[in-house]
Amino acid sequence: MDFYEKSVYFNYNNYFYSEKDDLTCATYSNQFKFNFYPSKENHKTVNKWLENGHLYENDIGLFLTYILKDGDIAIDVGANIGLHTLLMSSLIGENGKVIAFEPGNESFKELTQNVILNNFHNVDLKNKALGGSKNKKLKFNDSEFDSGHSSVVPEIESNESDSREITVNTLDSYIYKYKKIKVVKIDVEGYEKHILNGCKKLLENNKVRYWIVEYAPHCLAKYGENLSSIRNYFRKYGYDMFVLDPSCSLPKFIPSNAIIHAKVIPNLLFTKMKFINKDWLFEDLTSHINPRNLF
Repeated sequence: MDFYEKSVYFNYNNYFYSEKDDLTCATYSNQFKFNFYPSKENHKTVNKWLENGHLYENDIGLFLTYILKDGDIAIDVGANIGLHTLLMSSLIGENGKVIAFEPGNESFKELTQNVILNNFHNVDLKNKALGGSKNKKLKFNDSEFDSGHSSVVPEIESNESDSREITVNTLDSYIYKYKKIKVVKIDVEGYEKHILNGCKKLLENNKVRYWIVEYAPHCLAKYGENLSSIRNYFRKYGYDMFVLDPSCSLPKFIPSNAIIHAKVIPNLLFTKMKFINKDWLFEDLTSHINPRNLF
C-alpha cells in the first residue's frame, strides 16, 4: 500500500515567571513526522485536521502543548498510529517518558514505524490492552474498515465473535514505579470506564495530574457505561470535570449536576482545581468578550 512521509509543524507558547516575578512568554517551534497512507480511513481523518491547519484533535493537541514540559511523563492509552504519542514525545524531551499502549496489530505496527521514523528514544511502546483486572482473557476486534475503530469486544458478544483472544492487565500494574505522571490520555472506543477501574492506585495516590477521556455516548453504551458512571468514579477521588477547548482556552468547568450535549465527540478533562490554578498562568479573553470577526 502506497504511503509517504508527512511532517507536522506546530508553534506553542510557554508561560512562566521570571526571576523578577514577571510573567514571561516564550514561543517555540517544533515538528514530527509520520507515514501517511492516503487510502486508509483513520489516516483520512487525521489528514482533515492537518490540512485545515490544526493538530490532530486540536483540543487535545493544544492542551498537551500547554501543559507538557521537559522531563514530564505522559501516558497514551489507545495510541493508534501515534499522532498524540509523537506530539507528547516531541514536547517532553530526552529527560521525559511517553508510554503508549496500542493492542491493534495494524495500528501498533504503524505506531512503531512512526516512532522509529522520528528517532524518538523516550517512548516505551506496548502492544497491550488494558482493563479493570489483571490477566483477564477477552476478545479483541481488529477493524478491517478502520483500525482506529478496533476495540475490545463486549463480553455479552464474545461467544458470537470470531475476534482474537487477548489478555488485559491494569494500568496500575504497568506504571506503578512512576510517582508523578503529568497526563494520561484514554481513547478506547467506549472501554474507558473499564480501564479506569484498573487505575485505582493511581487515583488513590494522586499520581496523575490530568486525565483526558474521550466521551462517545454510543461507544460507552456498548459496555453498559455512560457519562455519569465515569464522572461519579472520578468524583470519588476528588477530580472535577472539564471540557477541553479547541482554541487552547482555559478548559471549561462542568458543574456536577450539569448535563452536557454535543453533536460531536468531545474530550473530557478530569483534574483538580488546584492543578488548573497552578498551571494556567495566562488567558486571552478577547474571543470570550467579542464574537470573532465582529470588528
